[in-house]
Amino acid sequence: YKIPTTTKSVKLRINIDDTAGANLPDASITTSVVWSGNYSTAAVSPAQTSTTSTVSTTDASGNVDLTITNDAPVAGGVATVTIRGYGYTAGKSRSGSAGSTVVTLTWEAPKATTITVIDPVASVKVKTGTTNVLTVSVKDQFGNLMSGEQLQPSLDADSSNYASTTTYAAITTGSAGTATFSLTDATAAAGSDVVSFASISNSAATAGTFTLTYVTTL
Repeated sequence: YKIPTTTKSVKLRINIDDTAGANLPDASITTSVVWSGNYSTAAVSPAQTSTTSTVSTTDASGNVDLTITNDAPVAGGVATVTIRGYGYTAGKSRSGSAGSTVVTLTWEAPKATTITVIDPVASVKVKTGTTNVLTVSVKDQFGNLMSGEQLQPSLDADSSNYASTTTYAAITTGSAGTATFSLTDATAAAGSDVVSFASISNSAATAGTFTLTYVTTL
């Protein structure tokens, strides 16, 4: 699982079922946590850095809740949780050892991942010669809106208003995770512009695109 570096505490819920698939209460399971990568020993809990284990008993719903804390999270911190002590079907364990499950929590710095034009609506037609405002949102890999992200607008080479000598200033998302861009149809003729917004901080993110279709009569 990927955890944002803005998150300091994670609850891992472990559910144990019986052979019929029903929740199994009062079952004992063993968990161990090993920290690796980038972390501060004094800031993490459980503080195990070896194979020290903890035995827990499932509640009435067959659950055990394990809280993993990292009070000073940085990218690259890893908590590896191993769960043992339950019955299993041969060949179906989720780790290298039969009858055990390994869950890995890795802290990652949020990065621009999803760029979307949220206004106007898709397939909209606008009048020739008008100025139109596009609103763009930026979300990180966890689905959270991001402020302070710069986007580079550009036009597709086949766009009505494309010119190889024309460049556009970058736009920056505000506290709501959105930014706006205004484009004027200087040709004032029927046609279309394909507008793209590329992340400046993460070149690997897919640019958000939108097509403005110009018509003489609405």
